[in-house]
Amino acid sequence: MHDAVLSGPAPSPLPARAERLPAGIAAVGSALPPRAVANETIAERIGVDSTWIASRTGVHERRVAAPDLTLVELQELGHTCGVTLDVTLDRSA
Repeated sequence: MHDAVLSGPAPSPLPARAERLPAGIAAVGSALPPRAVANETIAERIGVDSTWIASRTGVHERRVAAPDLTLVELQELGHTCGVTLDVTLDRSA
């Protein structure tokens, strides 16, 4: 095994704490595609009972996005749920 050889300038050190800008997570959200596929539909296709699927996977339905649904559109669906975000930044830290 060979030791890696670093070339080029050394990375600059991190700025002092007072010079860093505060960062954090302002919000977390989720959105589900509108189409749900129940176990009954899948069970019918593979010839098993829907409770068999649920007992082995814990899953009762799956959400399926349309082939042309983009992540941006899915994010916009999340905004239509009436969820608003009010963020106040505390710059005293």
